[in-house]
Amino acid sequence: MKNIDIVVIGQTGQLSCAYHDLFKHKNNLDNVCFLSRKDLDLTKTSEIAKTLDSLFCNCNVKVVINTAADTAVEDIETHKDRAFQTNAVGPGILASWCAEKNTHFIHFSTDYVYCGDGKIPWKETSETAPLNVYGASKLAGENKIIETACKHLIFRTSWIYSSVGRNFFTTMLQLGESKEELKIICDQIGAPTYAVHLAEISWAAYQKICNKNPFPSGIYNLCSNGFTSWYGFASKIFELAYPLDKKLIVKKITPVKSIEHSSKVCRPLNSRLALEKFQKTFNLDIPHWEAGLKECMEIVYASHPTQD
Repeated sequence: MKNIDIVVIGQTGQLSCAYHDLFKHKNNLDNVCFLSRKDLDLTKTSEIAKTLDSLFCNCNVKVVINTAADTAVEDIETHKDRAFQTNAVGPGILASWCAEKNTHFIHFSTDYVYCGDGKIPWKETSETAPLNVYGASKLAGENKIIETACKHLIFRTSWIYSSVGRNFFTTMLQLGESKEELKIICDQIGAPTYAVHLAEISWAAYQKICNKNPFPSGIYNLCSNGFTSWYGFASKIFELAYPLDKKLIVKKITPVKSIEHSSKVCRPLNSRLALEKFQKTFNLDIPHWEAGLKECMEIVYASHPTQD
């Protein structure tokens, strides 16, 4: 195998796709290896280190970026073991491998590690109290990474979306073409985070400190600036899409409370994340969530200008 500097775990997810486009734009894809679930299955924990050793025995890997996760929040409630394997045990083994090889490790966590009450943005030092299995598994993953003492950056983020795959943004556009009225939750507040921006900013942050000694390992909140509800996010999506998409038939968006929405999973009402630690450490500008949405919308309709 050619020399690989960067290994990205995950190949088809929206964040891994964003990293692929980022590295392609920088003309350094030759030094990057993307591993799909077929290549490296985080649920098969006994094989992770062996697979990495086999693939990269002759490489000097500088950084492993883990974008893989089990994010099927409702399904996870009845598949706890699978979630903890993928979101906790697997990342811990990846981190151990990085510690052994003196390789940096970038990992993405979630706002779901907090209890989600109140209205004040959560800090990295705020008490964690996950409301569901997904949040608990991601928190366990953070702890396992930290225990290895590898050089790591753990980014807690929120509400990731992009123009690819199944996410809130793409789901709204699909539903908007088939339903005249949509009921959207209005009392869960957070920051919709464009996957492209998340990849760009997290990579820029890493590049700023990759040669620092000591390496500033730790947990950092990283999401878009600003806050809104799912209802506010949906409203803005259709405000921007309607002039561009002739297939949209949705005429009414009705705000509803979480308690009115049938779900077996308890979700945080307050997903606001404080960004001061990230900004102080890396001195990088973080775009507002509306800027990300506009950019995403431009990409979607650039290839389908009229949606005839």
